[in-house]
Amino acid sequence: MKINSSKVIGVFYAALGVILLVLIPMGVAEGSGEFGPRLFPTVVSILLVISGVAILVKDFFRKESRSYFEFVPSELKRVIVLFIMMAVFIFLMDKIGFLIAALLFGIGTQVYYHVKKWQYYVIMIALCFLIDFVFRNLINIPLP
Repeated sequence: MKINSSKVIGVFYAALGVILLVLIPMGVAEGSGEFGPRLFPTVVSILLVISGVAILVKDFFRKESRSYFEFVPSELKRVIVLFIMMAVFIFLMDKIGFLIAALLFGIGTQVYYHVKKWQYYVIMIALCFLIDFVFRNLINIPLP
């Protein structure tokens, strides 16, 4: 089955942004001060909606051939395994902390998808440490 990739991505981003905008007030405390803990997720959600709508509008006015992807049911296993790995990552974050869980998730994902270039592992490890450092030290948001 051929699926228009631009439409799928546009609808997905817009829908995800709207869902997050609805869920953020229920799941994130308001906090005190001008910029509370809801600011970053709200900005990201708004950017998702804008990006999704922009992709849909661009695809609507595009004259040249649209890009399609072929849905291959045999690849569904890889997607399901990735979602299971993400669920385990979320569960482990509370138990062993963000940094260790992110490192395990990143390395595990790259091993599962047979990434052979060692540079990608180094980049992923560096990004885990960078994200942990930025959240803890620069924007003062404690990670689990």
